[in-house]
This record gives sequence, C-alpha cells and structure tokens, in this order.
Amino acid sequence: MSEYIYYGFFYVLGIIFFSFFLRIKTKIKKNKKINKKVYSEMAKKIKEDAKSHREIRDNKL
Repeated sequence: MSEYIYYGFFYVLGIIFFSFFLRIKTKIKKNKKINKKVYSEMAKKIKEDAKSHREIRDNKL
C-alpha cells in the first residue's frame, strides 16, 4: 500500500512541475510576441526621426 502512495506522490509532483514548465514556456512566448511588436514600432519611430532630421538638415543647407 505504501508503494502506491509513493508512486502517487511522484505522479502529483510530475503534474505540478509540468504545469509550471508550461506556464513559464507560454509566458516566454507571449513576451517574445510583445517584444517583436515593440521592436517593430521602435524601428518605425527611428526611421521617422531619421527622415525628419534629414529634412531639417537639407532645409538648413
């Protein structure tokens, strides 16, 4: 009977660790999607700033 308790204990621990692993994995994926969007928006902003600086520089010359 104690063998079943022993196996049950490890079964439950396995489920808990697996759920934590999945939770961490999905959180990392979600962060990657957010970072990708942020980086693309930053690139757009940098492009617009560079364009405006070039226009200002060309108008001064």
